[in-house]
Amino acid sequence: MKKILFLFLCFYTSLTYSQTPKEVVDYVNPFIGTALKGEGGTVPYVGTPFAMTSFLPQTRENKMGGMAYVYDDEHIMGFLGSHQPTIWMGDYGYVSVMPQVGETVKVLPEDRKMSFNHKDEKASPHYYSVTLTDKQKNRIFTELTASSRCAMLNFRFPKNQKPRLIIQGINLNPALNDWCNHLNHRLNTIKGWVKIDTENNEIIGYNPDRQSAQIGPDLPNFKGYFIIRFNRDIKDFGCWNDSTLYPGEKELYGTRMGAYIDFDKSSPQIQVQIATSFISIEQARMNLKHEVPEWDFKQLCNNTKKAWNDKLSKFHIKGNNKDDAPIFYTALYHCYLFPREFSEYGKYYSAFDDKIHDGFSYNDYSLWDTFRAFHPLMTLIEPELTGDWITALLQMYK
Repeated sequence: MKKILFLFLCFYTSLTYSQTPKEVVDYVNPFIGTALKGEGGTVPYVGTPFAMTSFLPQTRENKMGGMAYVYDDEHIMGFLGSHQPTIWMGDYGYVSVMPQVGETVKVLPEDRKMSFNHKDEKASPHYYSVTLTDKQKNRIFTELTASSRCAMLNFRFPKNQKPRLIIQGINLNPALNDWCNHLNHRLNTIKGWVKIDTENNEIIGYNPDRQSAQIGPDLPNFKGYFIIRFNRDIKDFGCWNDSTLYPGEKELYGTRMGAYIDFDKSSPQIQVQIATSFISIEQARMNLKHEVPEWDFKQLCNNTKKAWNDKLSKFHIKGNNKDDAPIFYTALYHCYLFPREFSEYGKYYSAFDDKIHDGFSYNDYSLWDTFRAFHPLMTLIEPELTGDWITALLQMYK
């Protein structure tokens, strides 16, 4: 009897081990809660825990009342650097990059979108990949990884096709105007800006849009700054605003605008670095130096993966139900998204006085029922961070 029990335990242990991923981050399924049915309101964010800027595939134009990724959608219109904390609050200071091939330059989200299939899609807290297909059946493979304030994208274009990237710095689309998205004031008071630097193969710019602006004060100094760098020489370029193209233009202001750049056909591979800041272009460059010092996608991905493993491995669960671990660790992943870091290596922008300060800060606190479970949990597993969050709240009050 003892031998039978021993053999059974050995079998059970080996079975459990064979079903267990090597690392806890492998349990996380960022697609949980992204479908329309159930109204989970989640998206597959990529970045470090409490990242200042979260990156994701964009399947629709987001706004108050709608997130940028919905699992039911069949097209992707960009890879978005987002700050949208929840479905009932808007994004702010966002920027997107979208690959493209073909003779016709298509810039608006509804025109540039490409189809995808979920079987070609992978998502984790530290990595996302997908294959995009246009109407001519051209396929573009895309990989995304990110840190707290920066990201890297790998694009593999079809051979013998001219690679193109569409950058959008602001999206004040009048069609999004509704009862909770008041665009008229923003259309008349703010403009985004982009500038193409062909010598350094980069695009710089800022986006002053706050989709929830109508429920707060005017913030004339607020801007989401960005730098987008490329590992290849820019060949052809231009700017765009709405549906109007400005070939050869290096700089433009507008309300639904961006830039487009072409590369030669010498290689199907393009790498992109994105840096963000709420302080300045110079600070965005400093953030990039700190977080993505090299053109090393794998290293950045591994660093972010380790950051998630360090957080998620605070818990180890056991059970016979194979669904328990994905549900648990995905919920824990969501706990580590907000509040987001809002300081940038010793400085931070404050929306409470529209000024730059020394020190650290956090933002995008939910505060709606989070006192029931989230904050009690964090006082146990992240006591030092909890103290920092309270300090940041007191700074807002002062």
